[in-house]
Amino acid sequence: MGFVKRAWYGEERLWKVFLIYGVLGYFIVVKLSMAVRTVTFNYILTADNSILGTIIRFILMVTPFVLLSMYVVYMSVGLWRCARNVKTKFFYYVARAIAFCLMLVYIVYFGIGFLIAL
Repeated sequence: MGFVKRAWYGEERLWKVFLIYGVLGYFIVVKLSMAVRTVTFNYILTADNSILGTIIRFILMVTPFVLLSMYVVYMSVGLWRCARNVKTKFFYYVARAIAFCLMLVYIVYFGIGFLIAL
């Protein structure tokens, strides 16, 4: 868990945060979310309407959102804080712009989705 803390506190090299945590982490989180959504879809098709069934459906529907939320916040903070760990100022600004856009897209996407759901 030291690598998670190092990225969170801005002590990790930017290339590691971007390539390993960003690209590989994104792939893992998306695959996990898709697996949970598949399980959710299959469960919804066969679920009963009991209280326990409703609770399980809710948990299965919220889990991908929680996984993605944790990942986006972690990546945005990690990129922002580790941006100073580069030799070239250009990459510093690129990393900060990516972190900002990542959070902005996340807020807009889920904000609009939340408003539509209401």
